[in-house]
Amino acid sequence: GARALGATPGDDKWGHATQHAGRAACYRRARALAKAVEECDAAVALFPKYARAHFRRGICLVELERPEEAMKSFQRLLSLDRNWPKLCEWLVRAQSQAKRQEHGGGAGAP
Repeated sequence: GARALGATPGDDKWGHATQHAGRAACYRRARALAKAVEECDAAVALFPKYARAHFRRGICLVELERPEEAMKSFQRLLSLDRNWPKLCEWLVRAQSQAKRQEHGGGAGAP
């Protein structure tokens, strides 16, 4: 991968993690959701307690119709910060999406 960011020294895990999370936000706005999830994965690999990255990852996974994975992200966030804004409503959204998929058989095909 391209490591020519230069802005943060190699040992600055938090700096790198926030860069990944920032890129994830950009990808999400561009609707490149799978890439956004990859950036969130990279952020939490560097900084496992990065609440915002877990939250953003969960949202992208809901939007990708991957609710089981989304719930794992939201539950991880719940263990880090129970009072995260809008966490509960996104968790409920993921749970109802998972139920719909169970009953509807697979992700909502177009």
